[in-house]
Amino acid sequence: MDILTMKGCLSSFQKNSDDFLKFALSFIIHPKGIYRVVGRRLWDDYHLEFSEFNPQKDLDEIPQCLFIISMLQDYGNPETRLPKLLPLIESDSTRVRNVIMNRLVPYLDDYMGHVIKVFDKLNINNEHVIKIRKYYDQRVDAIEKRRAIKELSPKYSYVIEYKEAMNTQKLYWQQQMKEAEKNNESFLNNIMTKVLLARGGGWRDDSGNIQHLGCIKISVPSRQLVQSMTPMEQNEWINELLKDWNETAGNN
Repeated sequence: MDILTMKGCLSSFQKNSDDFLKFALSFIIHPKGIYRVVGRRLWDDYHLEFSEFNPQKDLDEIPQCLFIISMLQDYGNPETRLPKLLPLIESDSTRVRNVIMNRLVPYLDDYMGHVIKVFDKLNINNEHVIKIRKYYDQRVDAIEKRRAIKELSPKYSYVIEYKEAMNTQKLYWQQQMKEAEKNNESFLNNIMTKVLLARGGGWRDDSGNIQHLGCIKISVPSRQLVQSMTPMEQNEWINELLKDWNETAGNN
């Protein structure tokens, strides 16, 4: 199916918010991994964290557990994933609380303070959240001590190798930018006007007046540990994302 046609179908389907939400949820907790990937993508792209969905009321115990596992297993953006998930830490179900505690710890290792911010925003604070906060504080302390030991930093202990790696990375991105400019040169020429920039980021308009470039900033949470994964660990992680839960249950 053409991707534009698919987007058109989804946009039309989205007009019925209840049916669209049920559709996305059925994919998110689907036994087959590729369905779960699509379901999480729908959740993120259509910002279903702002929907009226309440997993504690709208899902039974087992689907709640599957929802937690699926939504945290790919380490997606905490700003879209956690608002509907974290209230489950107050669930009456011991099983649900155990699942979210078990899955939240490795997720917090990657996103750290972003997880705590969502807890603060939702005003959730029980004994389980206290444990999470304590773990977070201990991890922050350990990271700060680790950063203070210069001998463990490649910037100091492997100076030559570190500089070579940084230069290689710089050259790589310069080459990527050149390729992007070359491939899109005609397109950019049609929609943009070229100007010469002076030092300090200023340029002269048609009237000769000096203008300054505006500053546009955007930030999104990103995983801290993704770069530390070995190729084997990355393959294992991808296989885990695509795993068929029915086959796993059958083997057990």
